Amino acid sequence: IMINSMIDLSATGVYTISFFFGSLVSIPARSVQRISVSIIAEAWKKNNLDEIRTVYYKSCLNLFILGALIFIGIWGNIHNVFKILPEEYLPGKYVILLFGISACITMLGGISSIIINLSKYYRYQTYFIIFFGISIVITNLIFIPRFGIVGSAIAALISTFLYRFIQFLFIYNKFRISPYDYKILFIIVFAGITYGLNLLIPELKNYILDILIRSLFMAVIFGTLILISK
Repeated sequence: IMINSMIDLSATGVYTISFFFGSLVSIPARSVQRISVSIIAEAWKKNNLDEIRTVYYKSCLNLFILGALIFIGIWGNIHNVFKILPEEYLPGKYVILLFGISACITMLGGISSIIINLSKYYRYQTYFIIFFGISIVITNLIFIPRFGIVGSAIAALISTFLYRFIQFLFIYNKFRISPYDYKILFIIVFAGITYGLNLLIPELKNYILDILIRSLFMAVIFGTLILISK
């Protein structure tokens, strides 16, 4: 709505398609969240913080692994994406990048929303969502006039980070639960190494074949690094 009113309808169309590509990163989170609801609800019923801590940790770690793989898969094939899309969608390139990073942050947050929603502090989740909405509007007003649709993606990235960071601080403050350790840094490094090696592959004329080879290569390299490091 804000892009349409502050720029134009064509920019809104480009932004919508770019948003779709970026949001692919967070698709696995939906399944994990659905599965986790009953487990967390039962754990709260028994006041079993150890089980909540374990599920929270596993959700953050494994979702971030999946998110990082999908993200480098999309960004490693970004040149192929714009062989499929018309040339007028090219301004959305960095929207895809920023939304991909935002989605990785969402994946890194794991089931934090579910933990808060099912706890006795569930009302606070409403406050966090209101804060998120206000943050989105304010940051859009700041960045859209300066950077266009990329500015809106910057606004989404900032707001998503703040939202997830506040959730993390709240859970840690109330329950002394932290899901993060050194393994998160390993995943970031492995993703960087995999993407860097992908750049060494020469670009093929057939973009479908190029997508298949790059995607398979990155999946094998990243998956091997994850498995070897346990």
